[in-house]
Amino acid sequence: MATKKRKFRKSPKPLVEVPGAPIRHLAECSPHRTTGGRFVEGITQFDAEYESHIESGVLNHLLLCHDVRAITSQASEEPYSLEGKIRHHIPDFTVDAFVDGLRLEVKSLTFLVREDSLDKYVAIARAYRERQIPFAFLVDAQLAEEPRSSSVKLLSRYVTSRVPANNVARITETLTAGPLSILDLMTRASVELVDVWSMIATRKICFDWSIPLHPRTTVVSLPAQPFGGLALESIIGSGRYSGLLAEMAMGRRPANKPLLADAATWRRSRQPVSPRGFFGGAVLGAPLRSLTEEERLFRNAYHRGGFSLGQVAGSIDAGK
Repeated sequence: MATKKRKFRKSPKPLVEVPGAPIRHLAECSPHRTTGGRFVEGITQFDAEYESHIESGVLNHLLLCHDVRAITSQASEEPYSLEGKIRHHIPDFTVDAFVDGLRLEVKSLTFLVREDSLDKYVAIARAYRERQIPFAFLVDAQLAEEPRSSSVKLLSRYVTSRVPANNVARITETLTAGPLSILDLMTRASVELVDVWSMIATRKICFDWSIPLHPRTTVVSLPAQPFGGLALESIIGSGRYSGLLAEMAMGRRPANKPLLADAATWRRSRQPVSPRGFFGGAVLGAPLRSLTEEERLFRNAYHRGGFSLGQVAGSIDAGK
């Protein structure tokens, strides 16, 4: 019996050609995925769209970077050769930052280092290099770097916030004398914490990103007095896999085989091996006590009818 060929939905072309507009809209060409987008005046000319939680995280990082001047998603299409065939690649984001027109490919690290993925994305990177188009990878392992990851999750909520002009003036004037802790700044400038978060998120004041963000301990300053803002170049070069990703972005397969193997399992627990943990899984702690005979779960589904697991949990707590 002959099988029918799958029909893929083509990306709709815009009715009106606008210079710099995305060549496709994810919400229309990928309706089965969880898509979204953000618009920030002065940074995104059009809605910057994403189709995964990793791309959403990258977008949150980009909007907080002081060296990022413009962000466009799905902005161009470039040909590349793989297995003797000409294919086409659409980068997730095109960014004007420390270099103009930087193409960013966002992927899960474990997916990127798979054997079939390596061939594909090395070929894509090689095609960009041959055309002298700047290209880089960003992966979830880099987004998970702490304490930066937690700070981005907090500040990304305030990227589009508007601080009253009189509050901006008081904060700026107060910090002219030098850096202050957030609590001291709030007291001297008579502002709320939301004003400080918004000023950081809109790149008007800075802090040390290598230290956890907290009102009591974080010290803030005006840009470059002395703290600088988050930079995309530093994010691309962060993490233990940055060298591997840079090598791939140059169009070469990584030469460090042990690091490549480690990248495939970077999410796995690094707990020390013990007899129980090695053969029976992770050891989270000693049990409170053994279950009595009447507390044991029935193996047969028929006998489990009407049985509540909460009764077992309650009896365990009661027997401590």
